[in-house]
Amino acid sequence: MKFAKVIAIAMILAMALLVSSVAAGNGIDLNGQHFNLNLVGISKSDRNMPDDLDTGHTIFVKYNKTGGVTTRIYLKQGADFQVLDKDGTDGKARFQLPNPYPDYNSTTGELGDPAYMIYIRVLGKPGGSGSITTGLCNVTDPAATECVIDISGVWLSADTVTLTPHANDNKFEEVTDKLTTVNLSQFSICGDGNDPCGIVPIFDLNPFDLTSPEYYLYFWEMYNNGIKLVQLRFYPL
Repeated sequence: MKFAKVIAIAMILAMALLVSSVAAGNGIDLNGQHFNLNLVGISKSDRNMPDDLDTGHTIFVKYNKTGGVTTRIYLKQGADFQVLDKDGTDGKARFQLPNPYPDYNSTTGELGDPAYMIYIRVLGKPGGSGSITTGLCNVTDPAATECVIDISGVWLSADTVTLTPHANDNKFEEVTDKLTTVNLSQFSICGDGNDPCGIVPIFDLNPFDLTSPEYYLYFWEMYNNGIKLVQLRFYPL
């Protein structure tokens, strides 16, 4: 697909402001103001995007028809939803979102009620596949914006959002838990290795309950095998 066509798709789907919507059989049981985020697959050969392109609701992710590719979307806590780095064709992008669990009790592990709900759907012809997995990594600098790739310092959640296009079914799926928490049940690092790992929310400052906590970054790892468009909607509660 030519780059101009990809841009046209993104521009049509992008929204400059929060908009109102009425749930009408699309799989979403909420209505009202929400934030739209579009993940648009783009091949490496189409990477030259103008810096001033108005894509405040779009992130371009790596795309390949014949083999899976991965884009890591680093997450930053903020007061609202914002695309901070739209060009994920180099393997990394950045997205800001509010704290999903403002009442989280790190002592008891109780998440509390979510501040918003997240819904997702995949558009396009059947045949592609992919996934989005929430993860975290440890960094030495609290001001770091990305991980140093080291398998010993990167953890992915046990819960993954599966991406499968459906030609005749454009309904959204609710994926709040999978995209706002990390299920660390398969790791033994929690509590310096003495306690079983559990489920922690993104932006938890000490997810492993270590006696000497480090600094951590959270991210969504998207695996894309032939998917052109993924839509996310964030509904504040």
